[in-house]
Amino acid sequence: MEMNEDDSFILYSFMMMKLFKLFKKQKIQGNGSLFEDLTNEIYYEIFDYLSYNEITSSFFNLNIRFNNLISNYPQHFHLRNHQVIPRYIRSFKITLTSQISLFDSIESSHFCSLRSISLANLRCDQILGILNTIPSKQLEHIYLGICIDDRKANFSKVLSTIQIQVLSLTHYRLKSCQIKDQFSLAISDLFSQYDQLEYLQIKSCENFSFLSEILLRTPKLNSLDVSLRESNQSILTPNQCYLTTLNLRPHSTCSIAELKDFLGQCCSHLHNLSVYLYVHRHTPPELLVDKDQWKNILPIQLKYFRLKSIPNSSIHFYQFGIDNEQCHKPFHDQIYFLSEQHHVCRVRIDAVFVKYWNR
Repeated sequence: MEMNEDDSFILYSFMMMKLFKLFKKQKIQGNGSLFEDLTNEIYYEIFDYLSYNEITSSFFNLNIRFNNLISNYPQHFHLRNHQVIPRYIRSFKITLTSQISLFDSIESSHFCSLRSISLANLRCDQILGILNTIPSKQLEHIYLGICIDDRKANFSKVLSTIQIQVLSLTHYRLKSCQIKDQFSLAISDLFSQYDQLEYLQIKSCENFSFLSEILLRTPKLNSLDVSLRESNQSILTPNQCYLTTLNLRPHSTCSIAELKDFLGQCCSHLHNLSVYLYVHRHTPPELLVDKDQWKNILPIQLKYFRLKSIPNSSIHFYQFGIDNEQCHKPFHDQIYFLSEQHHVCRVRIDAVFVKYWNR
């Protein structure tokens, strides 16, 4: 995904703070520190925040030392932007089928330091070909975007094959996985355990029952981002997973009772909860309830709660008495939980939901 201006500014600010700390740690004799006096490790820290083009255009051919540093540094490689193939590739991104020919020209030795891949807008056979070409067992992060449906086979079955293969890598090093297409696995396809997985994003999971089965199999999962395509009162599989952050897009017919059941049985360690709702003119979501009802279902250890409208959903703000300027101003509140250790949960509500929250 390309960064917008805000993301770029945040990254730049973070990089500057990081560099300031690194300069302070660097012990150099004399009245000051010269950029050329920094250690190789600090240069590699700087490279971590730059693209391959930025690294080469800024540092290549300055001197022999920098050329050697760049040559030996595992690069982040976007096949759309780069034609020169780095000696070592730490991560790569492919977003067009036309980039496959460049990928096929890369020798396997370039992937010895590979840790992350991002694939989108490719055919299923191309994705499987890439996964079978690279040293997949050493991957720590995979982003799997929308696949092209070529209609040459059972698309759902082929998607399932890809997702099974990707999730099987959690038995090795895979800690972070983002699946943007429909989650096509059946419960019978799930392994008994996904050992290393710490972050999971799935665009379209079946329901809370299926989600509880996933949580049962991911003992190290601490962050989950998920959309549900169904709502039902099916039986959940209780578990004591250590999930601390949940970004949830429930089905529009999901009831407050259904969400309470899921949070109570499957989210006993949750600290951060964001619920994203579609708001349509004729069918408002079931979860448009007041503050007291939310307080009754939220886990008492929760520290942050966000109720957010999904961008581009069919919202008519004028029906809520909100003008265009107000619709971008969230409402801030607090919930006080009385337990053995009293604490306050910070709340942020999108403007379109405020009248329901306060009624």
